[in-house]
Amino acid sequence: LVVFDGVASASATFQYDLAGAAVVSGLIPLSFSIAWSDTGAYLLSLVIDDHGCVSGVSNEAVVIGQPLPAPVIICMEEDYTSVVVEWEDVPGATSYLASSSSGNGIVSGNTFTITNLKDDTPVTITVTPLGGNGCGSLSSTITCHTLAYSPPLVYIANVFSPDADGINDVVYIQTNAEVTDVLYFRIFDRWGTVVFEDFNFLPNDLQHGWDGVFDGKIMNAAVFTYIAEVKTTRGKPLYLRGDITLLR
Repeated sequence: LVVFDGVASASATFQYDLAGAAVVSGLIPLSFSIAWSDTGAYLLSLVIDDHGCVSGVSNEAVVIGQPLPAPVIICMEEDYTSVVVEWEDVPGATSYLASSSSGNGIVSGNTFTITNLKDDTPVTITVTPLGGNGCGSLSSTITCHTLAYSPPLVYIANVFSPDADGINDVVYIQTNAEVTDVLYFRIFDRWGTVVFEDFNFLPNDLQHGWDGVFDGKIMNAAVFTYIAEVKTTRGKPLYLRGDITLLR
């Protein structure tokens, strides 16, 4: 920013030598901003002619250094309602300014967290390092995307035939990716006896299903009742209840 704070009449003429700089804003001669395309040392000069009285040459040396480099940022975490970006330290930076297309978030060290988002939504984040070098900063921008939510789906066969033919021999809990854990799975006979139970396992695993054997004995054809509890990606429990028919 170039500012003339001396005294001159309204008809005075100002002769600036801007050392190749371009005027980017403001009005010559009193207050204006200039910029160079390259870093380096420059010498500004000014001569004023006020009704034939010519001033001496006023010089001002200016050194233009490198701006703080742009940070390297990545999308660290993306779930259904929030995203977290992280960046490496920028040499010379003392803090960071971050903003997003979906409102402000929270900067903590080298991370920026935006919450209360909708699922399946792109979010553009800009991070700028701040410091005291006086030469400005370069920013980085990245677009992250919240996950697309689909409802949890759970399938437990209502009929199975454990006859060792390799087809439908085990009844077990099958789900889509929205279910993360099975907290328990219990199967009862008509008298309320627990003939099978298992706890804290991943869905879609035959090893955690019932093969129709109870207490070392093969069960006869009958109708059984089950209860189960699973946990979804949003941390909410889902309770299940139904009947299973064992065929022989």
